[in-house]
Amino acid sequence: MLKLFLATYAALWRIALPFLHRKPRLADGWEERTLTRTAGRDFDLWIQSASGGESLLSQMVLTSIAEQLAGSDKKLRILATATTREGINTLRKTPAADNIDLTVAFFPFDAPAIITRAFNAFRPRLAVLIETELWPAWLITARCMKVPVLLVNGRMSDKSCRSYRRLRRFFTAFGPGRVLAMSEEDAAHFRSILPPERVQTVPNLKFDRMDFSNSTPPFSFQSPENSPFIVLGSVRAEEEEQIARCLDILCKARPDVTIALFPKHPGRAPALTEMLATRRLPARLRSSLKETCAPGTIIVWDSFGDLAAAWSRADAAFVGGSLCDWGGHNFLEPLAFGVRPVIGLNWKNFAWIGREVISCGLVSEVEEEQQLARTLLERLSTPDDRDEVRHRIENLFAGKRGGTAVTCTEILAALNAKP
Repeated sequence: MLKLFLATYAALWRIALPFLHRKPRLADGWEERTLTRTAGRDFDLWIQSASGGESLLSQMVLTSIAEQLAGSDKKLRILATATTREGINTLRKTPAADNIDLTVAFFPFDAPAIITRAFNAFRPRLAVLIETELWPAWLITARCMKVPVLLVNGRMSDKSCRSYRRLRRFFTAFGPGRVLAMSEEDAAHFRSILPPERVQTVPNLKFDRMDFSNSTPPFSFQSPENSPFIVLGSVRAEEEEQIARCLDILCKARPDVTIALFPKHPGRAPALTEMLATRRLPARLRSSLKETCAPGTIIVWDSFGDLAAAWSRADAAFVGGSLCDWGGHNFLEPLAFGVRPVIGLNWKNFAWIGREVISCGLVSEVEEEQQLARTLLERLSTPDDRDEVRHRIENLFAGKRGGTAVTCTEILAALNAKP
């Protein structure tokens, strides 16, 4: 049965690869994705994250590993991979450490022949997956080559769980040897497809990403003087029409406001800018601005890496993926800078945070774009005390941090367990 599955799966990949090569996002890094050119090298650890958000967690784990190794004579060879260019760029910003020799590359396609070449070339002693990266050929090859697999910050939605339960026999045989789940609910989902003794609950790593210091990240953009600054971050294509109607209201009500619009995928920026221009909205691509723009401009970001700095300077903020049925994006980030964000009703991907952030007024929910515009305008008229907001959120989540240290201890213990 396994041989039949792998043969069928391999055939599907052979058919799909020529079509995938035509997609710019997947053609980027093609030689690494297909291992048509790679130097064989042994790694102690292979850590995989999907995109930018997960790669930030990888970066945090790698930094913590370096800190735990400080003062020892150990040096780890680590391969950090990601599926997207945003993830690769994030991983490459990992601070250098004397005790970590880091290589960054695109994650190979899950075609069985490619994955076999990858494990033969990299020969990792331990493989770590961030959140939910359960690729079948990768898992099968890791098990066949006796490479332990650890899934950290594991999450699984109700929908995914229902699908994975049908494959319980597969995951029992080839699934991760150990799962560190981000919540009790996620742990319960994993225990429904894996032997329960493999699953443990650890505080969500994203709580550790919240820095409550007063440090402000460097920002490549200089907003016009005395112009209020609104940030709309991680906006999905599915909610662009609603965001456009919200922007129309904002621009008419406050022509002095500068608005930063961050699509979730920067590649959407040109089309989004053109769509706003057809509505007679003053939109400009970030890359086209060589100097300070005029107040009232909507700047559409077509690069990755500035969103955290934008949150830190926002007078009002919206976190996208929540006006459409996507599940939301991380609204803890603006809170860490003392900015109370506005979100839509669809934030199921972040239900682990708990509704207490809503009930205590740290985050505002809105149903549609007109309510979103009104709430953002209210934020401008009654600015928050950033220090007070940071203090409130720090107290709320004080007992939910520490997952990164536990995760790194598990990784180092697993590496020490192997000769």
